[in-house]
Amino acid sequence: MQMTIFGLILLPICLFLAGQPVRLLQLALITQVFEAAAAMVIGGSFGLQPSLVPGLLFLGYIGLQYALGMRYPGERLVFQTLLPLLAFAGWAIGSAFVLTDVFAGTPVWPQRNEFVGIMMPLQFGMGNVTQGLYLILNIAVTVGAALFLTRINIPYRSLLAAYLASGYLVVFLGFWQLRRASPACGGRRSF
Repeated sequence: MQMTIFGLILLPICLFLAGQPVRLLQLALITQVFEAAAAMVIGGSFGLQPSLVPGLLFLGYIGLQYALGMRYPGERLVFQTLLPLLAFAGWAIGSAFVLTDVFAGTPVWPQRNEFVGIMMPLQFGMGNVTQGLYLILNIAVTVGAALFLTRINIPYRSLLAAYLASGYLVVFLGFWQLRRASPACGGRRSF
């Protein structure tokens, strides 16, 4: 397990906000912009997404609430609404294991650039496991957030403001990268 610089900055902030679930959700919305980064690399092939650091602390908060006997008013509605998503997750994870076994050895085009033009036999790999873990963790945070938001007195405006701020951040980073890649602005092309 190896921490990245992004993770070393993000983890203390998340630990400081550990008892404030709304702030953790806001931080998860803002760090969602940096999905190409990793807060922590586990085992060399699993990079923990930055938004999952506050998301996992948020899930810990929800788990502690359940352990203390608290129940959320919209539990039934949340699980009825998210049933198609949960069914899809089960199908995706099941098919990642079953279909790679059924079609093992079938020639496929690989996703990596170093094997361009060469078909390779399909085989089960760590990519199947890590993609399943990403899916499970993201859906768990989604279910936890949906349960939490059924409570009374949730400051929805602050969550919407964090969502809007993340959109502004995406636009800013997009223009910044465009400026760096434009030869007219003295930048160099990166593609």
